[in-house]
Amino acid sequence: MATILKHWREAATLIIAAKSKNIANRYSYEILMLKRSGKSKFMPSLSVFPGGVAEEADFSPEWMDVFSSIDNDIWTRTFAHFSKVGQGPPMFSRQRDEQFSKIPSEVAFRICAIRETFEECGILLTRSSNDNKINLLTEASNVSKNYGKIGNIGISDFEIWREKVDKDATQFIKMCQKFNMVPDIWSLTEWSNWLTPVTVARRSSGTDEGSKRRYDTAFFLCLLDTIPDAVHDDKETVHLQWFPPDELIKSHLESKVKLAPPQIYEICRFLNFKDMEELNEFCLTRINKRVTRNFPVPAICDDGMFILYPGDDLYPEDPDIYGAKGPLIIPGTLREIHQKYPHHNRYVLKDKESHRDFIYDVKFLCNVTQGDEHVIPVTDLSFLGMPRARF
Repeated sequence: MATILKHWREAATLIIAAKSKNIANRYSYEILMLKRSGKSKFMPSLSVFPGGVAEEADFSPEWMDVFSSIDNDIWTRTFAHFSKVGQGPPMFSRQRDEQFSKIPSEVAFRICAIRETFEECGILLTRSSNDNKINLLTEASNVSKNYGKIGNIGISDFEIWREKVDKDATQFIKMCQKFNMVPDIWSLTEWSNWLTPVTVARRSSGTDEGSKRRYDTAFFLCLLDTIPDAVHDDKETVHLQWFPPDELIKSHLESKVKLAPPQIYEICRFLNFKDMEELNEFCLTRINKRVTRNFPVPAICDDGMFILYPGDDLYPEDPDIYGAKGPLIIPGTLREIHQKYPHHNRYVLKDKESHRDFIYDVKFLCNVTQGDEHVIPVTDLSFLGMPRARF
């Protein structure tokens, strides 16, 4: 199988940042968030980026014919690019059955992210097969902007095909063939990779069955020069909204929006970039860089619990990715641990009542260099009128 593993499934998420027309905003762009249905078995009622589980169709050799329709040698250069920059995280580099190895995993997961975005909110990121200017992924020196392209297939056809693709992922291939288009994989920047811990998966569903709801997820970023029309699918998602990153974090801290730790971590990274052009320049610097897997490790101390990320003083050398050992037990209070281990990359959940009630004061701390040369999240939110994290 292409995407199903023993301990987790593989998935792809797309962060879409689009230029804002509201000049009063502190940040010049807004990020798309979708609120999941309260009936969802995984992360119900949380706001997330578009995305979902990868399908075998995303790895189909038929994509070779779709991409080969491009009029230049971009397909060959794309293959060469991934070979040149080296191995990425395990979900990109692992060996797959021959039938699912015709295209690079990096391409397949980009296709997945674009397909899921089309299904969930109706944003179709495609280019015409006749576009001779597709060179963004491999030749940063020739590019000044890395903005995505919105496909156009007509309103009546659009809804018909959105429904078809939602029911059957192979229809995405057929749609691209029919309308002479290719998924715009070149505008997607490899942003991060998150593997769900067992304890978090179990808690999100409320049952032991949740331990099977783990995902190794590729996070991609796409920049758009204008906010496109978008509509939630009213199935998996029940509400759609665009937020500047600062307003999104503030809304979460004020309990107006519910975000999971990976989304909080990534949004806080965006707080480093006030201007869309700064974010664009940063994306161009990462064309030849690979992300590393970010595996959160839950830990419990005397007066609360926290989640450790790579680079933290307490992050284990050999993290338990299969969930055989349970959460780490760290003696001491949060204050004592904070002072004793000063290199932080952790999400602190200070329990108000008990470890089972999940009502927390949230303190997000990061002061370590990222292993993949990524920016660190902004954790001092005093500029939003929020108190600084103290213990």
